Parts: sequence; C-alpha cells; structure tokens
Amino acid sequence: MIKIYKFKESLPFKTTQEIINWVDTLSIPARKPKNISSTEHEALASLKTLVEDPQYKHNQEFRNTLILNKVKQLRLSKEEYEEVYSSVKDTTIKGKYATYNHLDTGSYQRFLDNVEDIEDFLSTLKGYHKKVLNNLIVSFVTPKVIKSTAKYKRGTNTMLINPMSKKVGNTKEEYGSLRYIVLHELGHKFLEMFPQSWNISDSQLITTKYSSTNYNTMSEEEIFAELFALSHWKSKYGKYKKQIEEFEKRLEVK
Repeated sequence: MIKIYKFKESLPFKTTQEIINWVDTLSIPARKPKNISSTEHEALASLKTLVEDPQYKHNQEFRNTLILNKVKQLRLSKEEYEEVYSSVKDTTIKGKYATYNHLDTGSYQRFLDNVEDIEDFLSTLKGYHKKVLNNLIVSFVTPKVIKSTAKYKRGTNTMLINPMSKKVGNTKEEYGSLRYIVLHELGHKFLEMFPQSWNISDSQLITTKYSSTNYNTMSEEEIFAELFALSHWKSKYGKYKKQIEEFEKRLEVK
C-alpha cells in the first residue's frame, strides 16, 4: 500500500517515490550556486545524498522517514529549486574512448561519475589493451537486462554493465572494481577482434578464484578475459606472474 503524504502547496508531493524521482532530476554541485542561500543548498544537497545512499536499500521504510523529515526542511517552492538545479540530462554521452548510455534506474550523478571513472581508466591503457577501444559502447542497464555484473555482446561493440550488482566494488582498481570489470569484458572484445589459435581455456592459466571455481562450467573465454585484465596490473598481481607471462607469450596480436 502506497502512503500518501501532504506537504505545503509549494512542494506538491504525495509519496516518497515522487520525492525520489524529483530529486533525481536535479543536478546539485558541491559548491553553492550564487542565487540560493547556503541553508537551502545544504538542505537539498543533504536530501540528494540521502536518496542516493545505498545503505538504505534494504531498509526503505526507515529511509522514507528520513526523506520526509528532510523535505520538511525545504523552504522554497519546487519551481524555485528547479530553476537553480535542473539541467537537461543527456542519456547518451560521447566520450573520447567510448559512447555511454544511461539505461538503468540509478541516479544520473552516479552515471556521470561512472563515465568519468571509465574514461580516466581507458586513457591509461597501452599496447594490446588499447587495441580494443575502437567504436566501444558502454551501456549501464537494469538487472532485468542482465542478472550478471557485466557482459560483452559480440557483434555490437557493446558492453552491458549492471551497476546495481553487489559484485561491482567501490575501489578504483582492485579486483572486482568497475575498472577491473570493464577490462575483463574488453578481453572478450579482444578475442572477437583477434581470434586466438591456442587453447585459451588451458587449465594451466587459471588465476583467480573466479576462474578456478567456475572452470568446468564457465565459457572458455573467461580464463582469457581474467588474464587480459590481470595483465594490466602486473605489479599488483604478482602471485599470477607465471600465468601472465605465459599468457603474453602465447598472445597473438595483429
């Protein structure tokens, strides 16, 4: 049952979901805009942070209570806030290294943050890792599209990423981070561009727990994709030095 609430006429919301949807349309910078008071800016920024905080994902009732209390602190009208903070949101962004699509239900700010993170990372790629960047498309999608964390779609140059997956870590470049996931999927794109004549699922090349526990059921490309990612951070993953060296020795690049 959806609870209906009544606020002052200047904030015509009836449910917490209406509030969340509205806040998601606002772009709130860290620095206060000139045409609004510090009090109002801080109140709205605090509400935005609360709406986007993942810690309340499994306790929505408590989050809704907090949201309602935050909204009561707002003193301006909906239109006045929108005049300051609304922006046209482009769901497709053309970056230097890839084109990005915002097709999931997460916040727009998170989409922008992810685009910036990936663009920054792709700029660091060299050698054979860099060869996969032509015509790359990165689409952030809902769990209904893919239940897994990410997937490269052959024949489309498109990488699908489910940002809601718990397997997407918050670290920059550690195993399981968004950057690592992106490079792993680019390993699949590499195989599409440069088919290999050697056994890419050789058990001697097993590295991570992921590749060892799923060896008998996973796609034959997964061991290769893991090594494609690991080989970018050779010093960080020294325990796989032998496998990485063998991988690069066998790798066929045109």
